[in-house]
Amino acid sequence: LFPYTTLFRSARVRQSLNTPVPMDNTDRLSIEMEGQIQLKVTEIDPYDKNPRQAANDQYEAIKESIRSSRMLAPLVVTKRPGSTRYMVGAGGNSRLKAQKELWLETQDPRYEYLLVTYRPWESEVKTLAAHVVENELRGEMIFWDKARGVWAMKEELEAERGKSLSLRQLHDELRGHGLSVSIALLSYYSFALDNLAELGEATRCLSKNAVEAMQPAFKHYSTYFISAHGHSTEEWHRLRISVLQSEAQFLRQQSIENAADQEHGKRRLLDAERLIAAFENAIALALGQSASQVREMRQLTKTLPKASMAELLQHYQEMCARKRLPSSETASAPSKATNECTAGSSAESGTATSQNESP
Repeated sequence: LFPYTTLFRSARVRQSLNTPVPMDNTDRLSIEMEGQIQLKVTEIDPYDKNPRQAANDQYEAIKESIRSSRMLAPLVVTKRPGSTRYMVGAGGNSRLKAQKELWLETQDPRYEYLLVTYRPWESEVKTLAAHVVENELRGEMIFWDKARGVWAMKEELEAERGKSLSLRQLHDELRGHGLSVSIALLSYYSFALDNLAELGEATRCLSKNAVEAMQPAFKHYSTYFISAHGHSTEEWHRLRISVLQSEAQFLRQQSIENAADQEHGKRRLLDAERLIAAFENAIALALGQSASQVREMRQLTKTLPKASMAELLQHYQEMCARKRLPSSETASAPSKATNECTAGSSAESGTATSQNESP
């Protein structure tokens, strides 16, 4: 029996020596998986490209809710490739800020740790889209921040694809990332970012309805100022910036005077008609016309939407001729006729201008 046992053991040893080395699976252990983990609140950073820049009107309520009930919905966190820091991955920057403040203020262990949902990094545009979608679902983003967020996504998408995107293509791309934005709204975002940034902090007062009203007015004013009267694009930009900065100053003053409303979460919205009237005054002053004349020319664009600027000037000239000018003067040049139309009644001109002056 002993020799047999020895031979058996020897065979087993030889067999083990001939067994191939097991496959190295250590790389699989490094594959990131989505799941819940516990982190110190100080190990998490806010998303540094968060499209939402305006202060959260509900911040104090959020902080008080966490103080009394803790953070009920887990934060989503992620980590950029090569980074050692976690960051918010899909909304929740205000909640993170509130809990960090509570931990620093109280040193209460309840606020030191968070149970979070970790999601592996996919791409910058995916993370940005997740923040925009989350904030949109909560209804927390103002118009200007939405515009900035969507345009940041546009830039990321264009960088990935190596080409510019039309509004139609952008609409389709956004929908693929879970964000439904109409082409019309995309055009309002584009217009606001290109033309209204000089409002500064007052951009938080913008609304879709205000931008919708201003977009066609700006298009008409720039054409009227540049094409119809020979001014340069640079002169138009200077006039535009001057009017916007004056409006921003007015809104700042209004915010100071209505601080109580601000404390109760009432956000003052920009008055589009007021801003349009301010442009009418500024253009009239630059062209030596009356604000009513500038306004009447804009009204003609609504009556004759397909008419060119030359046709609109001719139509306005004929209107003026029928009202005030002798028939012998109806053939005068459009720019001369438009000025003479208002010059016929200086009292009316002065009244119209004073009534439309922007405070």
